[in-house]
Amino acid sequence: MTNTATLRKRCSGGNTVSPQKLRLDSYLAEFMWRSKLNNRDPFETTLKDIAEFWESHKA
Repeated sequence: MTNTATLRKRCSGGNTVSPQKLRLDSYLAEFMWRSKLNNRDPFETTLKDIAEFWESHKA
């Protein structure tokens, strides 16, 4: 998902992006993420992915 600072950065300056376009990007990213879950629980999958990430980055 897009955070507020990123939205401000994208919308500032000469190259403005409409809020509708930003929402569409966010919705599309979420749709693609959910389609890769293959009916697995999104919460459990996220927790598992976070645990695997930190396990691989231990010193």
